[in-house]
Amino acid sequence: MNKRLILFFELLKQMGVRLGEINMTLDVNNIEDWNESILYTVKNQRQSRKLPNFLVKVIKDLLEEYEYKFNRYNNYDIDEYWYLTILINTELKEINFQSSCKQEKENDFEREYILNDLKEDTRNIINVLTNNNENIVDIEFYGSWDDGSITKVYVNNNKYEFDDDKNYWTVVNELMILREGKYWNEGVGSKGEVRLWGDDILMSGFDYTEEYEPTNLNLTIKPEDYK
Repeated sequence: MNKRLILFFELLKQMGVRLGEINMTLDVNNIEDWNESILYTVKNQRQSRKLPNFLVKVIKDLLEEYEYKFNRYNNYDIDEYWYLTILINTELKEINFQSSCKQEKENDFEREYILNDLKEDTRNIINVLTNNNENIVDIEFYGSWDDGSITKVYVNNNKYEFDDDKNYWTVVNELMILREGKYWNEGVGSKGEVRLWGDDILMSGFDYTEEYEPTNLNLTIKPEDYK
């Protein structure tokens, strides 16, 4: 690999590449999206150029050789697709690998409402659930991927076993629509708790999103690494 890398950098130099960048999408260890080209700048103009087969083969062989290091830094819990950025410096004869993986983020929220914020039908449901405001009712819920569920219900701090969550879901769904819009449980969604306490309604929880974030992978290789 030492001699191949020396030739690798020399050929890129001849192509006019001083600082090059390769971006690709992988599914764990398999390349899913790469047009076998390199990005570089010439006279302040960003250009893309197809790589010769020899250079493509060097890149693919390096990916195979170092996949164990990629897997050490990458997190595939959310998604097995990840982004790899390869930075090439032909002057320093360095190839640098960096990755980004999908991560789940959470943001907390709190809201306060009153009964009159809700539709009449929903207010009537709450009156039934609270026995006309005699009881404090806590409802735990989650919603994601256009679905959702009531996970637990407490009445006066005592766990309540329920057979049908329809009425509880009606209350939660209307409150979340008030707060977030009708698509609140689209995608990763939210989870939280609603407290029905007299005329007051307290709601708190977490919204979840999925975003690609850089990992700690920062692998640099040089021809002399193979001597």
